[in-house]
Amino acid sequence: MKKGILLTIILFLFLISLEAANISSMVLRGGSGTTLSTWSWNGQGWNTYTDSWWVLGVSAQANGPLINQANKTIPSSPLGTYWLYSEPTSLGTNARLLVNLSDGTVLDSIFTLSGTSGVQNIWDRTDGSDLITLGWAQGTANLVGAGSTLTPSGSNDFYLKVTIGVVPEPASIMLFILALIPLGLKFYRL
Repeated sequence: MKKGILLTIILFLFLISLEAANISSMVLRGGSGTTLSTWSWNGQGWNTYTDSWWVLGVSAQANGPLINQANKTIPSSPLGTYWLYSEPTSLGTNARLLVNLSDGTVLDSIFTLSGTSGVQNIWDRTDGSDLITLGWAQGTANLVGAGSTLTPSGSNDFYLKVTIGVVPEPASIMLFILALIPLGLKFYRL
């Protein structure tokens, strides 16, 4: 019986790993408004995929080396925790973060800014995907510059910590449930 439970868990984890999408790009915008339908962009934005906006630097560790490529793009990265760096202008009262995944999914969330830059905290998510948490990172950083510059400018960046969570695909959930049926029947007979 223990082998059956272990095999079911291994199967579920394997299926999730096969279907998990990676992060392909991110967009951070400043603005105001607490819902996706009422949010208003203030014209300030940073991204990881085009030179037409200011760069959004990304690292896989606190104040660590940028994973951005020379053309600003980030390599396809697994879901998890990252640190973001943007040359400071104005985030407004409500920042909006869009995370594009390799399977075409777009995670879109709005956050109310709170706390003090440099003191780690998590902002309140007011609307959008609950798979994203965002807030100030602990300390200061200077890893990006104005425009698409991937070199320090000499002034502290907006230094943020983001966690992008995982939700199993519906097909994985269904397979997991189907795999549990024989175990349920076995327990029922006991």
